[in-house]
Amino acid sequence: YQIANQSLAKAYGTTVDVLEGSRDSNFAGEDDEVESFIEDDREVMRSGNLKEIPEEPLTAPGSGETYWYETIKVPLFLDSAPEQRQVLGVATDITERLETQKRLEDQNRRLNLAKRAGETGIWDYDIESERLNWDDQMTDIFGCQPNTYDGFLDCIHPSDRHSVDARVRESLQTGEMYRQEYRIQRGDNDE
Repeated sequence: YQIANQSLAKAYGTTVDVLEGSRDSNFAGEDDEVESFIEDDREVMRSGNLKEIPEEPLTAPGSGETYWYETIKVPLFLDSAPEQRQVLGVATDITERLETQKRLEDQNRRLNLAKRAGETGIWDYDIESERLNWDDQMTDIFGCQPNTYDGFLDCIHPSDRHSVDARVRESLQTGEMYRQEYRIQRGDNDE
């Protein structure tokens, strides 16, 4: 490292002064990670092209904890021979973002399982644009996928349409939760 910053030093569990003038192999916790870093650097120096790495692991020495980085490597001194070029690496710690994404994916998976088990769907209605957004389960239940409120009403059994429309409008005016039982007329003509 010609220069380093506090974030990288913290990831390696050292100081900027110790890090500068050192190599990845002096600090990285896993040999395969070091090899990957070196190969990426060589590729950037050889090709003279920027390289974006969307997810790259870094195992902290000592603790063995894995952090994830989004890294961009840029070649420097392109007018020099490839072996004399240097690489500027900018890495952003995305560990928290990936952990949050995994938690959301797990929650979504559990929600979908519960929806399927309960034969329940989720929808929302944008009042200003009058657009409906239905999940796949709602489409399966109704046998159609309306994009507008009027399209939704078309899916309601003709005998129940007026009461559903009245109850929806009342809920919108009062702010009360909308809850109602009604029959549907499926797009495949089943009721």
